[in-house]
Amino acid sequence: MTAPRADVWTRPRHNLRLTPDGGWAAALCRYDDESAPQVEIWRRRGDSWSVTPTGTFAAVTDQLLPLPGGRVLVRCGDGTRRLRLVGPDSATTVARTAEPSVRLLPAPPGDPDTRCVLAAYDERTTRLYRLTAADRLVRCPGELPGRTEDGVWLGARRLALTLFRSGGAATVVADLATGRARPLLDVGPNTIDRAELYSPASTALVVRTDAGGADRIGFARLGADEAFWFPAETSSDRGLRPLALDPDGRRLLTHEQCGVHSELAVYDIADRVRKPLPTPPGAQRGPAAWTDEGIVTPWSAPTAPTAMLRLRPGHPPPSPVPVPGVSPARVVTVEGAAGPLEAIAYGGDGWLHAPTLVVALHGGPLSAWRYEFHPLLSALADDGVGVLAVNQRGSTGYGAEHVRPIRGGWGGPDLDDVTAVLADLRERRGDASPPAVLGHSYGAFLALLAACAAPGQVSGCVAIAPFRSAAALHAAGPGPVRDLVRRLDGLRVPAGPLGPRDVPALAGRITAPVLLVHGALDEVIPVRESRALYARFLALGRRPGTDVTYVEVADGGHDPLSGGEAGRATAAVRDFLRSERR
Repeated sequence: MTAPRADVWTRPRHNLRLTPDGGWAAALCRYDDESAPQVEIWRRRGDSWSVTPTGTFAAVTDQLLPLPGGRVLVRCGDGTRRLRLVGPDSATTVARTAEPSVRLLPAPPGDPDTRCVLAAYDERTTRLYRLTAADRLVRCPGELPGRTEDGVWLGARRLALTLFRSGGAATVVADLATGRARPLLDVGPNTIDRAELYSPASTALVVRTDAGGADRIGFARLGADEAFWFPAETSSDRGLRPLALDPDGRRLLTHEQCGVHSELAVYDIADRVRKPLPTPPGAQRGPAAWTDEGIVTPWSAPTAPTAMLRLRPGHPPPSPVPVPGVSPARVVTVEGAAGPLEAIAYGGDGWLHAPTLVVALHGGPLSAWRYEFHPLLSALADDGVGVLAVNQRGSTGYGAEHVRPIRGGWGGPDLDDVTAVLADLRERRGDASPPAVLGHSYGAFLALLAACAAPGQVSGCVAIAPFRSAAALHAAGPGPVRDLVRRLDGLRVPAGPLGPRDVPALAGRITAPVLLVHGALDEVIPVRESRALYARFLALGRRPGTDVTYVEVADGGHDPLSGGEAGRATAAVRDFLRSERR
């Protein structure tokens, strides 16, 4: 029996995925600031992991699927629609798909003739394909009306999928041999209902729904009456997810987001008892596996960029060793418009009075800053910049009352919180310059709105992958983004004197310098959103390179600070904020 342990790596990883048995993993890692991420193959050897860089470059928009035996399938997100098979010293294109949107799913259990299953969506229907061991794409019978996510095998031929429709999603079971599909879980027309895990050993099926505004984990016994029950112990309005079943299928590992921290617990399905599983401070970062040797899960903390934890119920947790030279962070409380807010401060004891202070705003919008390593925020702290990452109203992990304002309130209560924090920081900093604002995605939109709403409280604005307005995003964004805008009632105009939250219409109020950064290959927010914003600032007479700067990252996706040109984009942000020092 192995003791709890944590392996720590100095560089952050993207897209880390595990095989179902927890013996292999795949990830992306950038080894220097001038090159794209490389595909890595991870192998568990006894009580530790070995990591092999393959020399094959990929993008963070690419999907990874580790295969037993040490190879990785990579679905390229660059528009080529290629499927590549990557080994330690080889990379081969094995297939191409006609459909633009494809998700990789593990092969059916016990099927050595199949590498994986593909769920391919053409903006209307989803078709399923098998990629054989001979690298042939074989279409499965039937199709599903809409876009699917997830994928849980309920045997050798039945696959549970989350099927999206207008307003919500239900779980259906597709028979890959006959093409027939039947509903499995459909709580209501506006709920998101997912199949999450299945254990052949116990026939326990684990599902999740957001009915009633909370995450509710439910259970059924497959092959019996398939009646679902949703215990009170597995319900939370702070964000609750099932991660893994134990080898017997009798206990469930869950993850709950409690403010900036991750909390794990073990739930006994029969006894209906949920017990906390101690962990070090930090954030759970992806899939988990539960084997006879214990639990394996990726983890991160501000001073431990990537850690792989091994946990055992009833044992104390491991403590990841901090990486030397990485800036620490602390959890602090700041005052918002309606009460205290949790935030993470980077920059040591003097973060508040650093020459440059930045208020960082997260994307999502259904998201939050977490107590984990963040490359950009850590780099800014290394530059002597103080950083305050705020979880304003609308952030997840704090309960229904905290997250509810984002529904129908894009740029409403969350903007009120941001401007209140800016005003408070301005007063506490005395004669020092006002804070700058920085945001990504929805956070970039919010940062621009803050610069419009409180121009005297903002010394600079960094907007990474912003959009002009909820209406513009709804009109130009891809299907899942349009669905999100509708589901969160983002087109409603919040009350208040600012009027419609339309950045081009309000841009004349901004007095601080603005930096716009956008990836040309952004698959979430089209790059033309930033191009239009830049054109609007120029039309207002703003001087390029002084009042407004635009950096377009040719190979960048939705996170332009993680691709091959990430070094240039990150340097642009760091240089811009250095110039804000008085």
